[in-house]
Amino acid sequence: ERNNLNVVLTFELVDRSGQQCVLVQTTQHQEALQQG
Repeated sequence: ERNNLNVVLTFELVDRSGQQCVLVQTTQHQEALQQG
């Protein structure tokens, strides 16, 4: 669960930076949810 939290935090930070990076982080986030 802690690893998943890190992914979510990264997702929020990248969301402030730019949408292009968000697409990459979203993919990683979905993979984390499937593994979770």
